[in-house]
Amino acid sequence: MDRLKKRADFLRAAKGVRRVEGAITLETCKTPDAAAGEGWRVGFTASRKVGNAVARNRAKRRLRAAASQLLPLLARQGHDYVLVARATTGTRPFQALLADVTTALQAAHRVHLLGTAKHFTGHPEEAIDALDQALLMHEQTYGPGHLRTSDVLLEIGKVFRSQGEHDAAQEYLHRAYRIRRPAPLPLSEEELSTIRTPLYLVLGKRSLLVHPARQVERVPRLIRGARAEIVSNTGHGPQIDHADEVNRRMLHFMDSIG
Repeated sequence: MDRLKKRADFLRAAKGVRRVEGAITLETCKTPDAAAGEGWRVGFTASRKVGNAVARNRAKRRLRAAASQLLPLLARQGHDYVLVARATTGTRPFQALLADVTTALQAAHRVHLLGTAKHFTGHPEEAIDALDQALLMHEQTYGPGHLRTSDVLLEIGKVFRSQGEHDAAQEYLHRAYRIRRPAPLPLSEEELSTIRTPLYLVLGKRSLLVHPARQVERVPRLIRGARAEIVSNTGHGPQIDHADEVNRRMLHFMDSIG
């Protein structure tokens, strides 16, 4: 991962999307065109509020360790991320710290998605699809009870400008979103390498929860005999959107290991 080193980059991220979660603060923005590449960039900071030099260094080491596990899975291409230590960063249990970073990342990406939906004004179907993706990420980011109808209606008002789009999105919302669950933590490379069962992984090309191309490279490399493939024209539910194709691929994999 590329590191942020210039003060201007940190200041730019501080003006972007900001999320405070548990023992960390996340600041993120789009990478400037002049510095944009095929990946993402990350920086770490700890002020004197965290403690003395020893405490600040410990906090930044823990943030770097969390970022090395999570950003390869959750970071978005063309984005800058700054992880800011808080007073409890150095003492928070590491699994809880990973959960904090995961939740903050997904919440920040949700804000970016809601922003992109504004470009679909005049096209209700596309706008609803964008809201669908954004709210799906919201559901998988927050635990039960955090998605209040009043909050969502406020978001709808920001995204849709015409009354027709607003009404269509509101009706869709009432039909679609019923299940709430917290975001799962991704498996580390060490955990994946312990799997011995034959594994076939199917990923939707438009999935917002994982980086499909990255996982297609990562999983077979870590799990001997595993196969990972991408299904086009779907998000995080290829087994639902393309059930026949997924079943065909699954049966072919089972025949190959039988």
